[in-house]
This record gives sequence, structure tokens and C-alpha cells, in this order.
Amino acid sequence: MEKLIECTIGDKLTEIARKYPDNLAVKYIETDYCRTYRQFDEETDLYAKGLLGMGFKKGDHLAIWATNYPEWMIALFAAVKIGVIVVTVNTAYKIHELEYLLRQSDSNALIICDGLKDIDSGEIMYKLCPELNECEPGKLQSARFPMLRTVISIDSDKPGMVRFKDIEKYAQKVSDEELQKAKSQLSCHDVINM
Repeated sequence: MEKLIECTIGDKLTEIARKYPDNLAVKYIETDYCRTYRQFDEETDLYAKGLLGMGFKKGDHLAIWATNYPEWMIALFAAVKIGVIVVTVNTAYKIHELEYLLRQSDSNALIICDGLKDIDSGEIMYKLCPELNECEPGKLQSARFPMLRTVISIDSDKPGMVRFKDIEKYAQKVSDEELQKAKSQLSCHDVINM
């Protein structure tokens, strides 16, 4: 009987990137996004540092309400590399379903995208969190969702929201040693997704 692999998802990605650095890991046909294993491992490390720089820590919950974007996968791997639990959100959710999920999951952040069929995710978030219109990005204080402090938009600038690509800027606050320390505190038995 074979033994189960005893490593984290992030460690496995790094291991594969070392073994097959120039092999294709990710390719999106609809967008100009193509990464080798080395590139993808480095990019997700950068975003993991960005999340740490934004104040995320092991055990925090990051909800993702988006379709099949490269950013979805980057966020997933960056989060699990530092022990942030990813909360997947059904892209067909309406306002009351999203509200229920955000309350029940204790999400600290939510990533959204434009173009969810007939759903305007930005409009819904401004209805659920009118405080977004006035807050500094990343510093939400919502009466309805006391745990939710950050809304991240993949597609565009929206008042009160962090742009996904700006997560890279927060990485400058975090050293490689701090990232390695965060990674070293993880176990393959930790919850990574809910």
C-alpha cells in the first residue's frame, strides 16, 4: 500500500518547479497568461508575500467570487502557501446567498471579478457594504460583516477596493525570510479550502 504524500500544496508546487522549471504549468487561451512551473511558483510566492504584507495570517479566510481567471489560481496558491483558507463562492450566487456565505464563513477578504453572467459583483458589494464607498482600500469596517476588512477587484478600480495587481506592491513589505517562516508553520493536515 502506498503512503500518502506528506507535504503542503505550496511545497509540492515548489518541488515540481525545481524538478521541471521550464515545463508549462498554466496556459490560458482567452487571455495572455502562460507560465512555466518556475514562473508560477515565483509569482505565487510574490502574491503570498503581498497577502502577508496586507496583514493576512494563517487561519484567515479569503473568499473568491470569480470565474476562471488566472488571478483565481494565483490567489488560491498564494493563500495556501501561507495558511490562508480559501472560501470558494458560487459564481451564480445572488445577493442574499453571498451575504449568507460571508457571514457564515467569517471571510476576512473577498476577491471579485466583473462579468458574472447577469450579476454585477461590484454593485452587490456596495449594497451589502455601503462603507466601501468611503473606506480606504483594505481598511473596510463593515457593520454587516465585522470580519470582512478587504474587498479585492480583479478587473478594475473600484472605490474602497484593492486592485488585484496591487497585491504585488504589498509584497515589498515582506522579506523572503518572513515568507519562509510563514510557510514553515504549515502542516499538510491544515484546512486550505472551504
